[in-house]
Amino acid sequence: MLYTGATNDAGTLDAHFTAPRGKPGPYQLTARVNSSLGRDEITQPIQLEESVQVMLTADKPLYQPGQIIHLRALALDMPTRAAVSGETLTFEVEDARANKVFKQAMPLSTFGIAAVDFTLADEVNMGTYTLRALLPEGQTEKKVRVERYVLPKFKTTLTTDKPYYMPGDIVKGSVQADYFFGKPVAGGAVSVEVVTVDVGMTKLAELTGTTDAHGTYKFDYALPNAFYGQPFAQGKATLDLHGIVMDTAEHRQDVNTTVPVVKEPVSLVLVPENRQLARGLRNRLYISAATPDGAPLKDTDLTVTSSGSTAVSHCRTDGFGLAIYEVAPSGWLVTVSVKAVTADGHSGEANITLSYSDSKEGLLVRTDRSILKVGERLRIGALSSAAQGTVYLDLIRNKQTILTRSLTISNGQAYTTLTVTPDMVGTLEVHAYKILPNEDIIRDTQTIIATPADDLLINVAADKGQYRPGEDAMLTFSVTDQQ
Repeated sequence: MLYTGATNDAGTLDAHFTAPRGKPGPYQLTARVNSSLGRDEITQPIQLEESVQVMLTADKPLYQPGQIIHLRALALDMPTRAAVSGETLTFEVEDARANKVFKQAMPLSTFGIAAVDFTLADEVNMGTYTLRALLPEGQTEKKVRVERYVLPKFKTTLTTDKPYYMPGDIVKGSVQADYFFGKPVAGGAVSVEVVTVDVGMTKLAELTGTTDAHGTYKFDYALPNAFYGQPFAQGKATLDLHGIVMDTAEHRQDVNTTVPVVKEPVSLVLVPENRQLARGLRNRLYISAATPDGAPLKDTDLTVTSSGSTAVSHCRTDGFGLAIYEVAPSGWLVTVSVKAVTADGHSGEANITLSYSDSKEGLLVRTDRSILKVGERLRIGALSSAAQGTVYLDLIRNKQTILTRSLTISNGQAYTTLTVTPDMVGTLEVHAYKILPNEDIIRDTQTIIATPADDLLINVAADKGQYRPGEDAMLTFSVTDQQ
């Protein structure tokens, strides 16, 4: 027996109990009900699992043959948030050809930490290596590169006069090369490849020249009048500029930059709060306005129209380039058109077609914030097209229900607040559902992020700002609380 209790006026019971310790695997969870109407029971299969999160770190992302890879792992027991101590953790290293080249078991310390060193051979397979840390209850992996490299002799940058372009524009760019001791790379041979993506990588042009006395090479390039937009880039095309600089001593340095090519200088993204609109309710449509390079368009006028209505709505973006438009229910399909006009006369348009749910009733769940810290309060609201009834809320983290509540709907609304606790840290799903008289269930979901409280402040200071190889560095850690 794990829990006994009585249902409330809404016929619900919020049962909390600690999962029994036992061998991981499948189990049956049974709930039995005794009431004046009779008895009933329901059984549901559940899985009892041990949940451990492992963080694996390496001292750097790139290694040369013969160097030492320093590995460290931290293991955390997720239910208790305590360090996993005493267990044996296994480190593995797999080379670029999937050969297992290292394996060693290490005990976890009192603080849940284990560390090991692996020395690469002088002759190894170059490429991407896979590092792993394994426990019976959980594992993680990390990718690093192993290749021969030499330190660059000089620094090279490639810049363009605009953060984005339109087809047919003139790209004005420059390549700057300077030695690390400050002298410019004069008389260096420069080549700039202009590449775009259509069905593959297409080379548009190759520009060549030499750097001047200041280490600068400037170039102009007229873009074609048509580009192929990429679906994963929301219709934008990409222009890749690959520069190569070779100085008089034949030292080579490469540099790359990518700029978008767009049809319109205003990028609009329309995101509905639900994949299907809830009937009988005013559904929100979130609008994001930005330049093609991602800079938000602040305080920009938006004109919004929707099918089935002759009304024209106006709204304005905030400091993050965001605005909200409420879609009024009409018909089975509704098409919303948004047009943005910037202060300098540039404009952009976007359309989205939305469908309504088949359910006769509508339900929406909304939260006052999407990102919270431990200790802060979250306000959850449920909106229903029916004036009365009961709505049920579930708070789920890592597929586990950590909180349930039943709310009474009054005038189509129900609200509750809760305090974010340490066991809620992570990605949370707020599920709201309502059982209709015909036993159908309508539901809605919102996702929020709970972050740990920053009660402690950690500062790290070194005893000096610059060191020579082989010197000792003294690090001072200062830990303070909010007071």
